[in-house]
Amino acid sequence: MQIDDIEELKNEEVICYCRSGQRSMSACMMLETFGFTDVKNLAGGMLGWKQLYGG
Repeated sequence: MQIDDIEELKNEEVICYCRSGQRSMSACMMLETFGFTDVKNLAGGMLGWKQLYGG
């Protein structure tokens, strides 16, 4: 996948997530560098989500 593949999402809400939240935080910063305006990171990743909400 290349950034051009998701160009149409530049002004949409984009939520990044990974296992722990670290890689997705890097992804958010990269997307913002490319001009994405509404990027969010799932803090704590899927591990944090599981701890809070079970699963």
